[in-house]
Amino acid sequence: MGKVTPKLKNQADHLIDIFKKGGVEEVFSADTHFYSRYQEPKSMLNMTTVGAVTSDRNPQTPRFAIVEVYTDGSYNVIETPLN
Repeated sequence: MGKVTPKLKNQADHLIDIFKKGGVEEVFSADTHFYSRYQEPKSMLNMTTVGAVTSDRNPQTPRFAIVEVYTDGSYNVIETPLN
């Protein structure tokens, strides 16, 4: 992981502000080698980081996420480990 610098923190805060104003319900990121779901405490924006599908440098069982999006705008995230 990279270092958190004031410039990087400002960029992240700016993006979170854009997401919240745009009505984004959840942000997904990948290539973090660790699956997690959480709510960013300051903005209350839902965040999902998707783990790796390989075992290289992966502290968890390889996995991916399935995101089901429904016609009413709701969605469901399914963490899917590869056994």
